[in-house]
Amino acid sequence: MIWIKKILSKILSFSLKPENSQHLAHLFVLSWKKNFKKIAITESKDGQWTNISYGELGLAVHKVAGWLKNQIKKSEKRIGIFLPNSAGFIVSFFSCQILGKTAIPLNYALSPKEVKDVINDAQIKTLLTFEAPEGRATKIFGNTLDYLQKEIDDLKILKLNKPKTQKEIQKSSFLKNLPDPNPENIACYIYTSGSTGKPKGVMLSHGNLSNNLSDFWKVLGDTENHTISGVLPLFHSFGLTAGMLAGMLSGGRFVPIPAFQPKLVLDIIKSQKITVLELVPSMYNSLINAANRLKEPKKDLSSVRLAVAGGAPLPREIIEKFEKITKIPIYEGYGASETSPVISFNRPGKPPVFGTCGIAFPSVKIQLRDENNKEVTTALSPEDSSEPSIKPKANAEGEIWIKGPNVFKGYHGKEKETNEVLIDGWYRTGDIGKFDGEGNLTICGRAKHMIIVAGENVYPAEIEDAVMKHPKVKSVVAIGIPDKKTGEKVKAFIELENQKDNHEIKKEIISFLNEKKLLATYKMPKEIEILEEIPLLPTGKPDIPAIKGERDPIKNKNL
Repeated sequence: MIWIKKILSKILSFSLKPENSQHLAHLFVLSWKKNFKKIAITESKDGQWTNISYGELGLAVHKVAGWLKNQIKKSEKRIGIFLPNSAGFIVSFFSCQILGKTAIPLNYALSPKEVKDVINDAQIKTLLTFEAPEGRATKIFGNTLDYLQKEIDDLKILKLNKPKTQKEIQKSSFLKNLPDPNPENIACYIYTSGSTGKPKGVMLSHGNLSNNLSDFWKVLGDTENHTISGVLPLFHSFGLTAGMLAGMLSGGRFVPIPAFQPKLVLDIIKSQKITVLELVPSMYNSLINAANRLKEPKKDLSSVRLAVAGGAPLPREIIEKFEKITKIPIYEGYGASETSPVISFNRPGKPPVFGTCGIAFPSVKIQLRDENNKEVTTALSPEDSSEPSIKPKANAEGEIWIKGPNVFKGYHGKEKETNEVLIDGWYRTGDIGKFDGEGNLTICGRAKHMIIVAGENVYPAEIEDAVMKHPKVKSVVAIGIPDKKTGEKVKAFIELENQKDNHEIKKEIISFLNEKKLLATYKMPKEIEILEEIPLLPTGKPDIPAIKGERDPIKNKNL
């Protein structure tokens, strides 16, 4: 049976005529044909490691695409993917690309209601998912799927691992035609909550992603002979682009890991000889603590050749501890879902510049602007020969604006929000930064007070909107405070309608949020402080420095 599949895969791959383009479907088929016999994916199933070759992967993708074509209406443009990091996710994602459909990976860490909001916003009619195994996965996926089935009447939920579905896929015809290789077509939406707390679908084109991948390979080297860790969620652009796509489209080996458990990840690094480790800072911290309990941590991590960090500031303490164990540094970068995602990165081969996110990616221009949106200074990548070299002004601060082929096409169905951040071809990040004399970028702060919990973006407006639904709450302000495990955690400052309700109100609010399923677990306030009055600025906005205790409130008698 295996040799029949190999022959079928070979025949199919020869019959396809992919173009050397900036389209993920064509790039996938090129990688499939080139790396036919190589291992593409290694994943654990029931405690046993399984290898999937590029030949097998290509066959599976085209089989699922052929089956999926018969399951959906021709008018459907977008397909939801509600799966953990797995071969199933990878097959589903590329099947969507082969079909010429937009893939929308869904964040399974969200509450059921939040997932429903994303599905409705994206107008998803078909969801690719699975029958979750017993345990934590059943609670996360099962509860949400049951909720979606009840709440959305016309949603078709397709469970890929059901025996009936598997038989249908095996009997389905191959999809033998590739889509139009137009790089402007939308490949996927990555959902981010935005400053309003409402879900926003970041529309990334094939050109956006393929250009960022091209830059990735120029800076970090070709991943053809690497084994990449796949523990970062594939519903995020970091894990999707720098992990899965960077590996699958170059001929590398990708090891999907459904959940981050430090001991498990250490075992996988050792057994699978991971060479590229991609984590957010809080994950590195947990991994280091777990490694220090091993007898020979240096030996267990000896396969790692490149360690990459992003998603949050990287403390010096973590860098030093990691380098002590592995003898290699962690290279830090900066990005956003709206930029596919990488904007800047420290250059491997040179010592990373601590406290910075490195220099601009090859096709990216970074500009700092003042409060009037006037240019303060600009920096280009040294690899970019399209324009004369620009030496940025050192230590001049400004809001970070980005221009390049990696900048997204807009937020789905949200013209106002799109126009606020996409201006004359530039993306306005809302972050404040500065350069050193060499163009290394340092992030000084977040203009919109975003909270980053273990690499996950949490917007204060989301928390405030949920807490305000409690009948006893008059006003609320959410901020991020330091946390050793997750980098930051959510703290809510609350003003009550009646101060007499103070007794047990903190527990009452948390119970309310849990019962109503208003927030994902990582977004829940970990600390609540009751204030007699929320201090306000003269503009009427919350006085954040005063709330934090950094200074006395500003008094305004007119308010």
